[in-house]
Amino acid sequence: MNILNIEGDKIKNKIKIPNLEIITLVAMMAIIWINTDLWSRSFWINETDTLSFSTFGIEGFGFGFGPLIYIYYLIISVFGELDYVLRASSLFFSIITMITINLICRELRSGKLLGFCSSIIFIFSSYSIEYGLQIRSYAFNTMCVTLICLWGINKLNNPKKDESWSNNFMTLLICFFIWPPSTHYFSNIYLFIFFSSIILLSSYKNIIKEYREIIESSLFPPLATLFLITAIKISGMMNAIINSINGENYVGGGESNIMIISTYDFLFTISSQSNIILFFFLTGLTLFLHKSLTEKNQREKIFFAVLIINFVVPISLSLILQYKLSGFNLLRYLYFWFPIFCIISGFGISKIIERANMQIPMYNEENSILVRTIIIIFLFSIVSYEPLVNYGDIEGNIKFLKGEVGEEEVTIISSPPEPVSYTHLRAHETRG
Repeated sequence: MNILNIEGDKIKNKIKIPNLEIITLVAMMAIIWINTDLWSRSFWINETDTLSFSTFGIEGFGFGFGPLIYIYYLIISVFGELDYVLRASSLFFSIITMITINLICRELRSGKLLGFCSSIIFIFSSYSIEYGLQIRSYAFNTMCVTLICLWGINKLNNPKKDESWSNNFMTLLICFFIWPPSTHYFSNIYLFIFFSSIILLSSYKNIIKEYREIIESSLFPPLATLFLITAIKISGMMNAIINSINGENYVGGGESNIMIISTYDFLFTISSQSNIILFFFLTGLTLFLHKSLTEKNQREKIFFAVLIINFVVPISLSLILQYKLSGFNLLRYLYFWFPIFCIISGFGISKIIERANMQIPMYNEENSILVRTIIIIFLFSIVSYEPLVNYGDIEGNIKFLKGEVGEEEVTIISSPPEPVSYTHLRAHETRG
């Protein structure tokens, strides 16, 4: 009994969650997101596909969504096809992502204000609302990869070999958490770059002795899991690349256009269409780069370097490869990296506040609530909540047609019918 109490105390000491701030952020996020246009909007065609796959239960695992399909199957089995309940599941995944962003920031010595700023950016972002509420894999996979990111950075900040049952259980759990996001090629790439950057930086000659044990004990099992899953999926990845290069949808089945978005338009969109947020991001990115090169504290240096590599490398490559790959929707597929964008932008805001505080002392623990309130009001006033995409009202159109034709059967055919993706064909064949 005493041993269990000691282990419980260790876990509590490792993960210190500021309850009041977290509860406030969760409540704020729920209120804001529930009152957005997407919350009450009917499902669009890709969301209905996801739900149609979920009706197959265990068999739905083969449709490329992994365990998320079975989660939706359980929700529908218990609550039925209620729009708000299904939207609430994506909101729940996104809330966990927001909390994880806050905890990642607190791995820094001065991460308390950073965590708050980064969380607020995520909450107010029209980009995170657009993809974080969809009945798709974006919210769920982003939650998984962000949790893995928190775990990996926590290990780097605590470079000690830990043989306790709690550590071994967490390592096993992380191995399982690698499977769900690996069902999507881009979240799989996220994990590959993340673990590769840790290995690369941990092998640096000045710190190899300190981090070798972490690589061998804690990081090796999930890394081996990732490589095994990647090896199984590599042929599918190569086929997707070949299809895109040949001008088809990456899953095959028809022609697809090359979608180009400029670097500025991409960054402006994920900055909630606010040049001020974009300025904070560029400021934070500059400071991140500077810290990753000059920071004397090795643990924080690795923190900055891992996050900047894991953001800059995939985003830069994607902005280049979009000119050659068809059906490559950057805004959709790069959402998995958005939490890192929030952290970098939050770093820019927090450092500007700290610099101003050095000139005119105004921020301390006593008035932190006032400063946080000012940050909330300021960010709320500069972001745009306009939907990024105007989806068709499928439910409304079906109800209108049913009202016109009465008792006759209504069949909806999307227009134009080409390109027909392999996913839609497989769904049709499976339904018989």
